[in-house]
Amino acid sequence: MRDMARFIRLIRLPNLLVVVVTQLLVYYRLFLPAYRSVDLQPVLDPFRFFQLVVITIAISASGFIINDLRDAKVDEINRPGTNPVLVLGRAFVQWLYALTILGGFLLSLIVAFRLDELSFLWLYPASVGVLALYSWALKGRPLIGNLTISAYCAAVPGIIGLAERTGLARISIRNPELALTVWRTLFIFMLFAFLATFLRELIKDIEDAEGDRRLNLRTFPVRFGTAASRRLAYLIVALTATALCLPIFLNWPSYQSVFIWTYIGILLFALLAIGFFIAHADDKKDWHRLSTALKLYLLLGLGLLAKLA
Repeated sequence: MRDMARFIRLIRLPNLLVVVVTQLLVYYRLFLPAYRSVDLQPVLDPFRFFQLVVITIAISASGFIINDLRDAKVDEINRPGTNPVLVLGRAFVQWLYALTILGGFLLSLIVAFRLDELSFLWLYPASVGVLALYSWALKGRPLIGNLTISAYCAAVPGIIGLAERTGLARISIRNPELALTVWRTLFIFMLFAFLATFLRELIKDIEDAEGDRRLNLRTFPVRFGTAASRRLAYLIVALTATALCLPIFLNWPSYQSVFIWTYIGILLFALLAIGFFIAHADDKKDWHRLSTALKLYLLLGLGLLAKLA
């Protein structure tokens, strides 16, 4: 039972479930209703969509696994006793990593053939490679590692839009405004996911600064200090608030309802609370609570997909 718990921690099952829910919302709440309203069929039927979700899970899981392989020593300082590699065994985890990558690639090859999208097959090894590079080289550099993970999180919903781009072109012919609404909604959520993830990654780096410093990792808080990191966090909070409000000010139709204004108001209030706690965070426990709060905030942001569609 303990090994199963370690395995679940290794692959970050809750995080993988968030990936699944995100793509389900993009597909079933954003794209499918748009297709149905103009009597067209999506590029991804439900089975192909399921395959794409599994591929995304394989990529994400590979990133979590290689991160734990790389961070075994770091975690013994920052989070003693939490790294599952030390319990499951490095050899087992390495085999699991290889099988995850291979299984995902074979499935991506099948999907690429079926969709006649072989020119995009490079995205799978590139994604796996970037996540591995993050763990081995980018994670300990100021901001570039944070930006890499943030971009990947934004790409999780974005990959559905990439797969459906030709279908949206067909929708645009019949209903240009509808196609524009779909793209706008997807863009806003991707931007929100990018900024909120960037903020959380920065907070995690502040939390881990002591251990990172002892291991000569040059994260932003290690190199520039907590005060500068706090100021950067304020900037990201402000940018996230701007991203949430901008569509209202630009008068995008899907944002012009009392319900959406209320929901965005809730997100802004929560963001204001996060900013308050950033200002008053003092020790490792405070920063850890903020990191957990930001994970919940990202989940709250999924409502943008559920309610704007």
